[in-house]
Amino acid sequence: MARIGLFIDAANLFYAQRDQGWYVDFFAAYDWVHTGHDPGCAYYFTGIPPVDKPEDREKHRRYRRALALKGYTVVEKEPKRQFDKDRDTYRTKANLDVEITLKLLAEIGQYDEVVFFGGDGDFAPVLDHLRNLGKRVRVIAAERSAAEDIVNAAHEFNSLNSVRKHLERQGSPPA
Repeated sequence: MARIGLFIDAANLFYAQRDQGWYVDFFAAYDWVHTGHDPGCAYYFTGIPPVDKPEDREKHRRYRRALALKGYTVVEKEPKRQFDKDRDTYRTKANLDVEITLKLLAEIGQYDEVVFFGGDGDFAPVLDHLRNLGKRVRVIAAERSAAEDIVNAAHEFNSLNSVRKHLERQGSPPA
């Protein structure tokens, strides 16, 4: 039975989900991805809400705990405030690309197939590398926002809408 490594770039998916008008239930995603497979590892990468929003931080803390109880390892990062020259404004961003890449490589012995939720083309080189090492690569992302490079790096690409019936969250979005 194949071991599955589940890696979720929550920050990347947040806006894609919002734009589609529905949200992924990551508890259902864990079950769906692992059905008929051994759970090798599962990671959820996310930013932490700002310090000046204590209610959001508490909601995030409860969600993080629930994810951990489900079987995820939650990797989080404090967002940084960056100036966006194109928009002439500041934005808050928690970039976890390095952390995701390191975990994909550090956990390579824990999975035969990687299921990556996220459409950022920056991950194409590491996914190509995993393919070259004999790992099966599946990417799940919003079709409109998935970079062509990451689609090409995958053995299998599933748009979020094509798997919506398995993943749709009922109620409000997560923390």
